[in-house]
This record gives sequence, structure tokens and C-alpha cells, in this order.
Amino acid sequence: MEVETAHELAEFARLGGRVVSFGPDGGGDHRIEIDNRSGAEALGRRMAGLGYRSAIALGAAEGVRTSDDRLTGFRAGFEGAGGVVEDVRRGGFRRESGAAEMAAALADGVAKSTLVFGISDVVAIGAMSAIRDAGREVGADIAVCGFDDVPVSGDVSPALTTVRVPLSEVGYQAFRATVDADWEQGPLPLEIVVRASTPGVAA
Repeated sequence: MEVETAHELAEFARLGGRVVSFGPDGGGDHRIEIDNRSGAEALGRRMAGLGYRSAIALGAAEGVRTSDDRLTGFRAGFEGAGGVVEDVRRGGFRRESGAAEMAAALADGVAKSTLVFGISDVVAIGAMSAIRDAGREVGADIAVCGFDDVPVSGDVSPALTTVRVPLSEVGYQAFRATVDADWEQGPLPLEIVVRASTPGVAA
């Protein structure tokens, strides 16, 4: 956390405010943590179970905790179940970075039946756009999966495979944490949602 931000939060708390942050590195009175690593690990295992053996991961800069945890977890699950993460490309959490990193990977050559893991659905959707722009097909040619299950993930075509984070429950717990000094985080179960962007590889 930057010094200026830490100072502002401390001043806010001094005036009676209560700060709730997300992730293990946040400051404030309470922290809400999502188990990014285990969610991504479960996704990696599931994708290997669908027959994928080669993957590209699109992440943010090294040192960004959410990205690092998701990349580490995905690699552990995918490689532990027989796959190989061939390449990790780093940009950011934006759609544009997903598109740019995927375009660069395509320029270097991406084999049919490769799986692409975006550290967020937004990154994955950017990757899907780059794949289409290159004249490739999302799904049967190059599979794509993400993380979060933002509402648009089920609306894109093909619909995006992802890790569902219970966003409404996260929001409710954040609210409870601001009004209840004795709040303790409840469970935030993650769920793998397989959709048409990862149809699987025939044996």
C-alpha cells in the first residue's frame, strides 16, 4: 500500500470512518479475502480433465497478488492433472491488455486445442476478441477460460467458462463489515462454470 494512501486511510479512521479492504495486503479495520489460488487450481484441474494439455496464461505484472495467486493456482491444477502451461504473458486486468497479450501470442503461433486462461473474465474476453480478429475460432480451435463470472460472461459468444465468485455475497459481507465491529468473514464458495468456450478435446 502506498504511503499516501495509508495516510489517508489512517486519517479517515481517525475521523470515525471504518475501512474495509479486499485481499490479504489491504489495510483497514477488516479485510475480505477470496481464495483465488484454490479457485484457479480447481479450474486448471477441470480443464485438464476436459482433455486440454497445452495452455497460455494471461496475467498482470509480477507482484500483483491477485494475479500471482490465480496464475500459481491455475498452473498447479493444470500441470498436476497432466497439462503444461507453455507461456505466461503479463499485461493487466483490462480487456485491452488481454487482447494485446493474446494478439502477441497469436503472432508467435498458437496451436489448435490450446487453452487460454485469463486472470479475469475481462482479460479473457479481450483474448477472445483477438482470437476472432486473427481469423481463429474461440472454442473448438482455441479454448478460453477466465475468473470471476461477471454478468457479461454468459452473454458473450461462445459463453465463457470461468470461476464463479459470489459477488453479491462479497458485497453483502463488505456492507456488514462496515457496520459491525465484531464482523467475521463467512464462507465465499467458488464454483467452476463450464461453458461453450471450452468444449473439451476429443480423446
